Amino acid sequence: FMFRRVKALDAVSPLSLIIDISTKLNQTNPRDLFLKLNKTNFDMSPLLRRLKSVFEQWSIKPSLHNTTLVLDQHSLYDEETMNSGYSFLKTFVWSLPVLGLIGTVLGIFLAVGGFSKFLGGNIDEIEVIREKLVDVTGGLSYAFLITLLGLFPSLVLMLITSVLQSKEERIYS
Repeated sequence: FMFRRVKALDAVSPLSLIIDISTKLNQTNPRDLFLKLNKTNFDMSPLLRRLKSVFEQWSIKPSLHNTTLVLDQHSLYDEETMNSGYSFLKTFVWSLPVLGLIGTVLGIFLAVGGFSKFLGGNIDEIEVIREKLVDVTGGLSYAFLITLLGLFPSLVLMLITSVLQSKEERIYS
């Protein structure tokens, strides 16, 4: 889902659009450009949406202060929208190591608990002790494998999330 969202934003916000708008602003009356923007649905593009709002604000009351407020509102809205889009993914990434840790604690509990019951009994043969130690180390191995299975996907997903969020932040800025 996040890949599609960032790809769609990237498609409606190419660098060529910024250059084209800048050129048209220098060559065209801003009012004519505003009327053209008003007829077209450019709500998907953060740049054009902001530009349209600036023109609307300027037509109501030409003021640099008010125009800056409009741009600030758009920036806050876009930032909030972007961050809320990553909240579920970040929660999922956070939960993976926690689930791995729970599995580790359970694995250690079962391994050590079984060994402690054995130690409380009658221990006469070395071979039996060796066999029970193998069970303990097997349980510990399982416990640490569960930790690894929680940490590794979390790391990979966090890296992907960071790259996507950085790309989306660059598009908005």
